[in-house]
Amino acid sequence: MEQAHVCGLSLGAMIALQLALDHPKRVRSLALAAGQVKPPRVLMAIQSAVMRVLPSSAFEKQGAAKDVMLPVVQAVGRVDFSARLASISVPTLVLCGSKAHPNLPAAKQLAQGIRGAQLHIIPGAGHQSHVQAPEEFSRALGAFLGGAAATGK
Repeated sequence: MEQAHVCGLSLGAMIALQLALDHPKRVRSLALAAGQVKPPRVLMAIQSAVMRVLPSSAFEKQGAAKDVMLPVVQAVGRVDFSARLASISVPTLVLCGSKAHPNLPAAKQLAQGIRGAQLHIIPGAGHQSHVQAPEEFSRALGAFLGGAAATGK
């Protein structure tokens, strides 16, 4: 069976985590950037309220549709991976910007909950550490993929 190195950022990290939980034999390694374990309910409610008042054009500029994104945000607000993290056994890298304050507790929880996971905090970066500190993000991801993730240990 073929396996993939799976990397996700923000919502993509949550999708990557769900993939590893649902199809563990298909995932060779995980890299989770700015992910969540159980998104803060208050933050998700605020985000949902803001999105409801934004014009559709604001979503279209980002290549999305408002009527699609609103239910996604509501669904994300109900996610809770807490009880299932220990079942992940593939090499895992957890990345988070030092200024991504809503994501730092989740990054630590991911790294503690997933056996053998590595936590890498990117200094000075926020939620979009891959854009705000691309060299550091790439260096950490490259080292991970060239190390434990490559050997599967």
